[in-house]
Amino acid sequence: MTAAIPLLASLALGYLTLMTVLKGVNRLNGPLTLVLSAGLGIGLNAILTYYGFLLFGGFGRGMIAELTGGAVLVLVGINARTLAAQARGLKWRFNLWSIPAWVLWGLALYVIVFIAYRHPYGEWDAWALYNMKMKFLIGSGEHWKDIFTRLHWYTQPDYPLLLPFINVHQFALSQTAQAVVPLITGVVFSMLIVWLLFGALRQVAPAYVAFFASFLLLVNPFYVFQGTSQYADTVLAFYLLASVVCL
Repeated sequence: MTAAIPLLASLALGYLTLMTVLKGVNRLNGPLTLVLSAGLGIGLNAILTYYGFLLFGGFGRGMIAELTGGAVLVLVGINARTLAAQARGLKWRFNLWSIPAWVLWGLALYVIVFIAYRHPYGEWDAWALYNMKMKFLIGSGEHWKDIFTRLHWYTQPDYPLLLPFINVHQFALSQTAQAVVPLITGVVFSMLIVWLLFGALRQVAPAYVAFFASFLLLVNPFYVFQGTSQYADTVLAFYLLASVVCL
């Protein structure tokens, strides 16, 4: 259950940031608001974790928790007068199509978790690159900057560190084993992409269109396999889709 703590913290940070950017005027439907908030918060917490490493010289659970909590408290203060009104303004539109959608997502989540545990260490780029970087960032102390040197030539030092820092933040705020953290991240982003597609289409199209689009994505074996491979491709796909949706 502790694995949910960093996810909820990211959701809170992302929602407060989104509401600050929108200046209290939210015309997005409920599902789209929550998915964008989750993705935004996960990315922001990874950035905060990176700057925490720069400022404090390496990994620290307390440091990362304080940065996350401090950012949330600052945004709560900024939005104190309008937060309740913004929450009431979420546009949830439930109808008959919502029932099969939730059933589909529940079954899909079960299947995705099952498949993820069939290859718990992901595929090549996961365990050889991104997960190795996460472990080094956690255990290297003040020498974490060596991750950018030729010392780690086999892990591609020029690769962006967004995914490793997402996993570092997840590990810092939970009691989850290191080996399980990337698995959770892969499952989360696999579902976030589906929910983002659903929420975006619900914004401009009938519910059945959004339902069938998410259904087609979930029954694609290649998508499910890639999503549980713990690759950065899944994370990149989410943020690219979110960028298109926000245009």
